[in-house]
Order: sequence, then structure tokens, then C-alpha cells
Amino acid sequence: MSTYIKAYLGTTPLFSETDAWVRPADWLPLPTAAANTVRGLYAVFNQTENYVTVQMQTSNNAAYNIDWGDGTTTTAASNTLITKNYNYNNTALNGTLTTRGYKQAIITVSANVGQTFSLCRIDVKPTTPAGLQNATSSAWLDLNLNLPSLTTGQRLYIGSTTGFIPRLLERVNITSWGAITNVTELFRNTISLSSLNETEWNFANITSATNMFFTSGIRTLDCSNWNVSNVVSYTNMFRDCANLQSIKCSNWNTAAGTQMGFMFMACTALEDIDVSNWNVSNNQNFAYMFQSCRCLRNINVSNWNPAAGTTINNMFEGCAALTDLVTTNWTLPLCTNATAFISGCLNLRKVGPLNLSAVTTLTSSAFAGTCYSLTSAEFSGIKVGVQFTNGMLGATALNNLYNGLATIPSLSQTITVTGNYGTTSDDPSIATNKGWIVTG
Repeated sequence: MSTYIKAYLGTTPLFSETDAWVRPADWLPLPTAAANTVRGLYAVFNQTENYVTVQMQTSNNAAYNIDWGDGTTTTAASNTLITKNYNYNNTALNGTLTTRGYKQAIITVSANVGQTFSLCRIDVKPTTPAGLQNATSSAWLDLNLNLPSLTTGQRLYIGSTTGFIPRLLERVNITSWGAITNVTELFRNTISLSSLNETEWNFANITSATNMFFTSGIRTLDCSNWNVSNVVSYTNMFRDCANLQSIKCSNWNTAAGTQMGFMFMACTALEDIDVSNWNVSNNQNFAYMFQSCRCLRNINVSNWNPAAGTTINNMFEGCAALTDLVTTNWTLPLCTNATAFISGCLNLRKVGPLNLSAVTTLTSSAFAGTCYSLTSAEFSGIKVGVQFTNGMLGATALNNLYNGLATIPSLSQTITVTGNYGTTSDDPSIATNKGWIVTG
């Protein structure tokens, strides 16, 4: 098992986990990309297969050019998959060997004079020779892209789910992505990604950011300048970004958003995020939104009004470091599912106030068992069986829970409060008079 020691000078850390990425000194310098140009640094290993694919479409389907950086060039047909296999022993690559064990080639993809690119793909698996459809990893290291003519309805394809995934890619600089409206899966599975020029991107036309950074290795993001006013779907946007420690998004206008399910799920290194000013009034799905954000200590959602939300199931499940969850202005007239809403919030002390009168699916795991520190749970309208077990609820807190329960047909539901110290002096008759069975 590895051991990690953090060094200090007095009380000042000698290094930060969010220190800026440093480009390896023995990487070849990557020239900037002129308009309608893609430049990339590619790793060539001492092996027989070093495949790279490019598929570009030009505005009038004219041919374009690819300089492979090893002394060879290709005149490529528009919207046709082009495959290249590098020879590690090519003398043109001499002098490019890195301490990481690979040589390097600079690839330049450029349109002819007067032509523009309307589509860019580097995610397509090679089709020849036979069997390469089983390949899953390309070897891009660094990318400069300047594609101002990408068209509405098209996408820029870098990351992928099942395609040719750039798992070694560490840096991406996008000067322009034209008029695209969809950045779905743009960086999906780019597990080594460490540096972006995200502050310069124009998000005004984007309507879908689904899976944008899903399983990316990025550590910090400054999205302060993004105009997300047209984004409808944020589903899985940062899901499984296990290295993400800091994201600036406090001034986002999220009013158009209707899908935020799984948005930050399993961002296990994220400690703080400012979403206090987000407008979530049109969002319908909050399921798993912050699930397994186990280092999340602070989140202010007190001003949210999730009135259109139909589900909050597993929303904060596993947020083990969270201590307070204030929902003062929340209304949930359409929410039917609150399963495991705060299950596994080991340090959560206070939650609510929250009216759950529309909820029909709650299950005992929503508040039970693993909310060991819970001292205050301000809920009202609950009409389905629920457990608040093994917490720190005193008699007053338990009586408040009983007072908030909905009146139901007699003995049709059970509230379980076993393991709370307040059960020695609470007043279960408050609940039983409303038709509940009290166990505890």
C-alpha cells in the first residue's frame, strides 16, 4: 500500500495538489493552430502498432491535408476515415525520444486555402487491418484546435465511450469550436487530462453538456466566464471526475437546465462548490447529483427552488463530510422519489426544512442507519414508511419529526427511530394519533 506524506514549511504546504500542470520538458514544442487547423503531438512507442485516425469534413467536401510529422503527408478526402500507423524506427523521428519511453510526431491537419472544416473527429477506431476495431486507446498527448467553422448540429469529437479514446492526452487548447451546440462526451474518458484553456471558450450556443467531462482526469476548472444560459442538459457532466478538486461556476445562469442528474456524481476529491445562486426552477431531475462526493464539506442550496423536480433520489448519498444541508426555500410539489436522499451522510447534523408530501417512493434507506451524526431533521408531509435510526436525535427533534408526519390511514406505515437517545423521553403518541406505527 502506498504512503503519502504532505510536507510543510511551518504551516504552509510545500506543494499543492492543485498546482498548475507543467508540460514535460522533453515534449516537442507544439505550434499554435491557425484557423481551420488542428495540431497535435502524438506518442510513438517501440511497437509495431502506433495507429492514429483523423476524419474531417470540409465545407464543400474538398480534400484537405495531413502532415504526419514523420516526413509523410496525405491528401485526405472529406469525411473519410484516414488511418496512419507510425514506424518507431523512422529516422525522421530520431531525437524525439522522451524519458517516458516514446518518440513523438507533430500532426498538422489543415484545410486548403478558401476551405473550412465543418466536422472534426479523432475518436474513430481504425478499421484496417482487420481486428483493429478492438483497439480502444489512441496516443494523443497535446492538442491545439482552431475550428471556427464547425457547424450547428455537428460536434467536436475528442473523447469517447467506446471509440478510439485518447487516454494519454494531457493538454487541449481550443481557440474556436465554431457554432456547435453540443459538447456531449467532448472529454469523456480522457483520464490524463490536466490542462485546458476553458476560460476562453464561448459557451453561448451550447445546449447540451451531457457527459462532457465524464471520467476526465482534470483537477481544476475555471468556468466563471461560461454563458450556460442555453444549456438544457447537464446530465453526467462531471461524473466520475475523481481528481476534480476545484470548479468555479458560481455565476452560472442555469435557468434553462432541465436535466442535472448525476452531474457531479463520484467527484470524490471535490471539497467545496458554490452553487448558491443557481436557478434550478426548471430542472426536473436531481437524482445522484452529488452522490459519493465524499469530501464535499460545504454546499449552499438554501436558495434553490426545485419546484419542477420529480426526483431527488440519492442526491447527496455518500456525502460523508457534509455537516449541514439547509433547504429553506425548497418546494417539491412534483417530487415522487426521495430514495436514499441523504443516506451515508456520516457527519450530517442538520437537514431541512423540507416538505415531502408528494413523495411516494422513499424507502427506509433515505435517512436511516448511516446518518450517525443527525441531530435535526426538519421534514413535513411524509406519508410513506421511513427510518431515522442510529442518529443523535433528541426528544425535541423526534417530536418535531412526529409533528411533521402526514395523517394517514391507521397503522398503514411505520416510522423507525431506533438508536436515537431521545427515544427515552419522546412522545410517540404524536405520530400514533396520525395513524403511524412508531418503532424505537
